[in-house]
Amino acid sequence: MLESKLKTEIKRSREDVFEFTTNSNNTHLWMSETEAERSTEYPIVVGAFLESKGFDSNIWSRYKIIEYIEGEILTLTDLNGYFVKYSYSSLDNQTTEITCIEWRHDDKSLNPLTQEPFLILKEIMER
Repeated sequence: MLESKLKTEIKRSREDVFEFTTNSNNTHLWMSETEAERSTEYPIVVGAFLESKGFDSNIWSRYKIIEYIEGEILTLTDLNGYFVKYSYSSLDNQTTEITCIEWRHDDKSLNPLTQEPFLILKEIMER
């Protein structure tokens, strides 16, 4: 199994960070390779899909929401062996730790996220 894990602390409440990052209208603001994202349902529910499009392609990638606990966890899969889980923890009333774990169960390569989107997110959220 291939796995990648990133953590970032953001000086905002867990609720604020969760709300911002799970709103598809905000994804392009902190995920620089994403031009647009849309959800088949909002608010998010297990079984719904998130679709995203990069700048270099007209193809929409589709991710199924397989775990959702409001304010705590969002887990997605592309149904082809790739998974990503975002976990949100309160370090205090105004500091959140966001953890991103990506993994694959197959032999395909993993092209994990870098720290860059999370640093952009931190900058946006701490303004």
